[in-house]
Amino acid sequence: MRLHQIARLAIGVGMVTCTPISYKYASDTSIQSIPYPNRPVIEFPLGTWAENLAVRGNGQILVTVLNTPQLLQVDPLSLQEPFLIHQFPNPDKADGVGGIAELAPDVFYIVTGNFTISDLEGTPGTYSVWEVDMNTFSGGENGTIVTPATVNKITDIPGALTANGVIALSKYENALLVADSKLGAVWKVDVKTKVCEVVIKDPLMNASSDPSSLGVNGIKIFDGFLYFTNTQAGTFSRIPIHADGTAAGAAEILKTGILTADDLVFDMAGDAYIASDAGNVLTEVSAKGQVRTVVGNFNSSYLAGATAVQFGRTALDRSVLYVTTNGGQAKPVNGLVAPGKVVAVYTETYAASQAEIVP
Repeated sequence: MRLHQIARLAIGVGMVTCTPISYKYASDTSIQSIPYPNRPVIEFPLGTWAENLAVRGNGQILVTVLNTPQLLQVDPLSLQEPFLIHQFPNPDKADGVGGIAELAPDVFYIVTGNFTISDLEGTPGTYSVWEVDMNTFSGGENGTIVTPATVNKITDIPGALTANGVIALSKYENALLVADSKLGAVWKVDVKTKVCEVVIKDPLMNASSDPSSLGVNGIKIFDGFLYFTNTQAGTFSRIPIHADGTAAGAAEILKTGILTADDLVFDMAGDAYIASDAGNVLTEVSAKGQVRTVVGNFNSSYLAGATAVQFGRTALDRSVLYVTTNGGQAKPVNGLVAPGKVVAVYTETYAASQAEIVP
């Protein structure tokens, strides 16, 4: 099945109420066709900041929530009610969940910490890395959990100012890379030794002196380079890296003018898809440098506050991009905040690396 077929399976699915969380799948699942076909998958309660996502091998979508320390699971076909996978404890200084990455099959690592949405500032000294092993998870009806995921705190990142995007560096090195949007740097976190160190710090990653500005945000490895966005600067850049994650040269800007660039993903052709938070769009930057809007509009609340993007992983949806949004909380559209959501975008391409489980 390709393109519209998976969407047809979802069309006609009504609203469902989840227990214990009152999220609902979109009642209007009609496909919008300009410029890429797309449809809403799920709409969260007003005020929910869906920050990032990862797609499991079985196709289910894990969504992190920034304004409350929750990890959710969403069914892209709306056939199964959403699950609250884990509520992270506030005593561990976690009032929100940020980046997420898969380092081993169905084993995910996420960053938690304090982040004040009203002024877009993180609290230094509150950031931690957690492991969520979904291999032990099974769910029942009505959003109930039969056996929970196995969740363990791995380590604090004491020097982090605003830990943000997370990717797997190498399963052989048991290492993650974590973008720090205030420090203007990238941390390497060894999940076995629990050693945290800054491995890249480049001027193109810096935030401005404005307390509410965010620098390096989304990060992805592709073809020997670490690609990254700078939210404040609106840039898409890259820097060559060694196998251990350290820089192998200076960074270079590839594109400017991408309003509040956030998370990104690559397809197999080397085209990048970038979520634009205050731009309310998903932007494509082709391998040839051409830029176009894939979904959304600056004055539309449909993709208000686009935060992250990932490809599906099953035969049904591996050409589908899933986009999370925060409803425009950082910059309301026409003065109004919309509900955060997950939107499916139907392309004719595929992910560069399924699940980002790197060699």
